[in-house]
Amino acid sequence: MDRNNFFNRFGNGRNTTADLISSIHINYHFYLMGELSQISINPHQIPLIQYLNENEKASQDEVADFLFLSKGTVAKILRKLEDEGIIEREVNQENRRKNDVVLSEKGKELATKIEKIDEKWQNEIYKDLSKEEVEKVEEAIKKMVKNSEEIIKNENYDIWEKRREKFQDLHEKYGNDDPRGNFPHHNPPEGFNPFHHPFPRFRGRF
Repeated sequence: MDRNNFFNRFGNGRNTTADLISSIHINYHFYLMGELSQISINPHQIPLIQYLNENEKASQDEVADFLFLSKGTVAKILRKLEDEGIIEREVNQENRRKNDVVLSEKGKELATKIEKIDEKWQNEIYKDLSKEEVEKVEEAIKKMVKNSEEIIKNENYDIWEKRREKFQDLHEKYGNDDPRGNFPHHNPPEGFNPFHHPFPRFRGRF
């Protein structure tokens, strides 16, 4: 048996679909870290900045609910962003005892830069593909993602529910003060996909 062919078939040659997609993900991580270092943004701050950029203003609870983060974690991120002048707090006109969070002008400029960073990556990674090829690649990957989710959900020893249970166990152990902030601060809603994130390209960054 040819040794090179053997290792290529079983992953060490990085020719399997999972390994190839993983390579893209890893390279994107390095790219993102390099680009963000030039604008002094931490990767875990990106989803919050994106959310506020798309929603104009929101309460701290709304941000936590949407991003599936504990309130304590969101509070820490917001304090850091406020200290850096990226966000501001405004009195909620409907309930003056509460504050809404909004992006400052500096924050809006950073949100635009983040979008350009992502756009640059997309352009570079697809530069040798035609529009038709890009559409076919994305459609094929979407189908593979769906198929892979079905494998895990339906066949892999109930790992789907075990992941949900893990989130709940972490909540019971840490409450709203988990320093990692990587689980919902409430019981996951029905239909919640624990392998998805509201901003997929930045999943696992915070």
